[in-house]
Amino acid sequence: MGQKFATSRYHVLDQCFSNTGKKYSISDLVEMINNKLSEEDLSIQKRQVYDDIKYMESDAGYGVELVKEKIGRKVYYRYKDPSFSIKNQPLNESEKLQFKEAINSLQRFKGLPQFEWVEDMAQRLESTIDLGNNINSIIEYEDNPFLKGKKFLKNIYNAINNKVVIKIIYKPFEKKEQEFNLSPYYLKQYNNRWFLFGKDSKFSSISNLPLDRIQSIDQTNAKFEKSPVDFEGKFEYGYFDDIVGVTIPKDSKIEEIVLRINKTIWPYIESKPFPSQMNIVENDGDYFLVKLKLIPNNELESKILEWGEHIEIIKPDFLRDKLRERAKKLLDNYNSADTMHT
Repeated sequence: MGQKFATSRYHVLDQCFSNTGKKYSISDLVEMINNKLSEEDLSIQKRQVYDDIKYMESDAGYGVELVKEKIGRKVYYRYKDPSFSIKNQPLNESEKLQFKEAINSLQRFKGLPQFEWVEDMAQRLESTIDLGNNINSIIEYEDNPFLKGKKFLKNIYNAINNKVVIKIIYKPFEKKEQEFNLSPYYLKQYNNRWFLFGKDSKFSSISNLPLDRIQSIDQTNAKFEKSPVDFEGKFEYGYFDDIVGVTIPKDSKIEEIVLRINKTIWPYIESKPFPSQMNIVENDGDYFLVKLKLIPNNELESKILEWGEHIEIIKPDFLRDKLRERAKKLLDNYNSADTMHT
């Protein structure tokens, strides 16, 4: 049912146990909790209340002390100390860990304009409820604090939110600087890099700019162009539905791609699939033959090459030939290296 509703149940039980004006049996407690959960179209049974009481009494929970008074065939529950409340108790280790991981998650968004409060809240929580060194984080998100271009995130976010056209000085690798007057639409992170999608009136298509190649950003008074595409697929079809990564090559189209996948890596492919639906055409015990419908791009090629000899492109021919050439160059590199070292 989730931690959110567990906490709600504990607080309902807390109110009942501390109420000196009324006695509560298990049936009464179930009714009180279900009245609260009805707002979420949820309900519980007696077994859940017994488990909740056991947890509240445990050291892992709140360490509550209850008086269980039997009258007739019913048992009624109340706090031994009527002034006791879990609201006045310090956080237990489980709650501290949940706070710690929530703050760690939010800190990924430091630098964005609506998340300035994260750092301040983290410091206050660590000092007031002891979230410091006694509890170590057990989850880590992929992030590169030294990534170039992250400093532009806040300005770009504001420009997207306020529909402001921005002038961008952009420096591709080994090419001259370029200037874009961009109506910015969307920020996407892929492979630990940030990419900005927007429209420059000089071009008919959407521009995709990696933030680490941006040199400067300035606001302009130019008229903002409405986005011609639906990036998230909220209405029907998402911009990224037919690609791996972020790149849609010019004059590209969706291709039927057939892959031969070794059974040894199939569980990994199946658990982290391509964005397209994978249709299994054949399974001979050693290999899976699957069909995808995607736009071929560099990211797709890289994803296939990640698996080395375990994946083979069967069709289309042009993509198979391209990967063959890349594999040949890779082999040539190693052959030349062997020659150099002999």
